[in-house]
Amino acid sequence: MRGPKSAEQFIHLLDEAIFEIKDALACAEEGDGMVTFSSDEELYKVLLEEYLALKEQFSGDEIAVGRGKDLPFMPLVNRAHERIPFSDLLGLINQGYKDGFDT
Repeated sequence: MRGPKSAEQFIHLLDEAIFEIKDALACAEEGDGMVTFSSDEELYKVLLEEYLALKEQFSGDEIAVGRGKDLPFMPLVNRAHERIPFSDLLGLINQGYKDGFDT
């Protein structure tokens, strides 16, 4: 799995993840008949909060990437990856955070 090659790609992936999380949360809140989404509403709320904060911190130069460490909330993502349809996207973001960019 290769992460983003630039800060711009990283931000784009964050925006895409935030969109996906909001969409999953909307399905959960509407009770779209999908039991999985409804039962994971709290998970999506936590993920939304974490990814919005990450985007804000990255945009404000408050975090550095490429330090070889996973995002602090990746254990949650890893535990729930089978219930997150876009977990590969979240993995790409983590890879960029962990390894930095190839610019």
